Amino acid sequence: MDLKALTHLAQELLILAPDLRFVVFGSTSAFGTFPDLGATVESYEQTLDADFVPDPLTEEVYQLLDGSLGRDSVFRRQNGYYADINGPRAFECFPADFRERLVPLPDCPNVFALEPNDMAVAKLIADREKDIRLLSILLSRGCIDEATVRTRLWSIEMDDKLIVRTDLALRATVKAARELGYTVE
Repeated sequence: MDLKALTHLAQELLILAPDLRFVVFGSTSAFGTFPDLGATVESYEQTLDADFVPDPLTEEVYQLLDGSLGRDSVFRRQNGYYADINGPRAFECFPADFRERLVPLPDCPNVFALEPNDMAVAKLIADREKDIRLLSILLSRGCIDEATVRTRLWSIEMDDKLIVRTDLALRATVKAARELGYTVE
């Protein structure tokens, strides 16, 4: 996935639902701030989807967008990538004030990308190996800021189990980033 593919998906969403606002989250949201990541970070070559939350989301809207651009769509078979349509529950993994930092996606009115540090918070909560790998690369390249991520991460209400799991994910990310040359200034 790269910015061109993300923009293509976003423009198709806008054709199908021109009155809606969309938030891109997940790893591809970083393209809003760093458009060239898809060409310079190998992890993105394996990314086949972009995560979107339409606002407002109804069952009819979900069926239309997922059927037209989702995993099992003709669009995916023709283009090799697809839109993963999500509901507003996805926002539960974001800092409460994430909307203040949304980044407009170029050439896509009403489509906004999660700011990279906010995306990192959501990825740490998800705690998947592929996310740790990507975040370590982004951290080592200065695309996300460790102190900012920590502040935003700990602003989210979590139970004890999630705090421990998320802290371990953050430690693993920083350790892997150090192996890639990351140093704290």
